[in-house]
Amino acid sequence: MVDINKELDKELEKAQQRLLDARQATRDAKKSLVMLKQSKDIKSSIKLWHEITAIIEDAEARIKKMVEESDAKYISWSDVKSLNFSRAYKYQSPIKTSLKTNDKSEKWVRGYLNNDGDIAVLENKARQTIESSLKRAFIKKRNSKQNVLAKSSTKQTKASVGGKTGIS
Repeated sequence: MVDINKELDKELEKAQQRLLDARQATRDAKKSLVMLKQSKDIKSSIKLWHEITAIIEDAEARIKKMVEESDAKYISWSDVKSLNFSRAYKYQSPIKTSLKTNDKSEKWVRGYLNNDGDIAVLENKARQTIESSLKRAFIKKRNSKQNVLAKSSTKQTKASVGGKTGIS
């Protein structure tokens, strides 16, 4: 009877081990499927990324050519490249200035026009804001002579021999 119990225990251990091995094989197979799916997704994402990059590079080349051929005084290619150059727009709400668009059929534009608003007001507000943004972004303010003198007088160093003040 003792031998039968030992044999049954050994068979039970073997069956439990086969069950553990089968569970491990199932987990490994599931991991492999997930890794294959991720690999496929990554490859398609990389392909899309390359396509997007090609479009961006083409657009940048066209923009660079436009800027170089333009007689615009305050926009250079380095300005466009270094800034997060926002898109221009034709219409801007004079009430809620964050509403900007190029599309006359947008809901807020139609609502404004339906309430006896004038399209010229939207265009004028957009033009004013764009000009203001352009000036802030690209046109450097000159320091007045007083500002330059005030800044230089605060940069005093130790007085040197010979009566010089050491103002730089």
